[in-house]
Amino acid sequence: NSLGAGKDNSWSRGSLTVASDGKFTGTIEEDDGLEDELSGRLAVSSDGVVTCPSGCGSSFGAFLDAGKSVLVVTMTPEQGNATFMVLTKRGSSYSQANLTGAWRLNALVSGPGEPAWSRGAVDIAAGGAVSGMLRESDGSLDPLSQTWTLAGNGAITCSGSCDVGLAGNLELQKDVAALTGKRPDGSTYLVVAAKQ
Repeated sequence: NSLGAGKDNSWSRGSLTVASDGKFTGTIEEDDGLEDELSGRLAVSSDGVVTCPSGCGSSFGAFLDAGKSVLVVTMTPEQGNATFMVLTKRGSSYSQANLTGAWRLNALVSGPGEPAWSRGAVDIAAGGAVSGMLRESDGSLDPLSQTWTLAGNGAITCSGSCDVGLAGNLELQKDVAALTGKRPDGSTYLVVAAKQ
């Protein structure tokens, strides 16, 4: 899941396969429905610093978490956008119960009248009902009431009062999720949720 900010505010999400030698291939979907094929090579140092010797551009910078399931990336692609990515490694099986509990959310928004952020605490019930209050960067409070459904492959979809296309993934350890969506005004955003 990634968020681009600059002249082309957009989100993208997709799937990468990384081989043991660091070579990767994958497909990403942009919020406008277009798809891009990706390929290159990643290298990881012993302290979790990740570089991309091919396929990413010279501005690529990334860090891998201690559990080796979340990769956080910043870069400036050729088109001049600043890009923030959260890549999550998928596990082999998931159930809706993996979402149940208390979570903290942080979101970064890019687009018309932005930048902005949201953050707060939410509870996810056994059936996926999400409830809580998010504080916006302008000081306002935004009550959250929607339903997140977790598929067996770790994909999260949203129903109820959700913004356009809100979806994402739960990572291998089942305690960090990354989602992207688009507000009615055209602003795009990236949400990172951490289980408490």
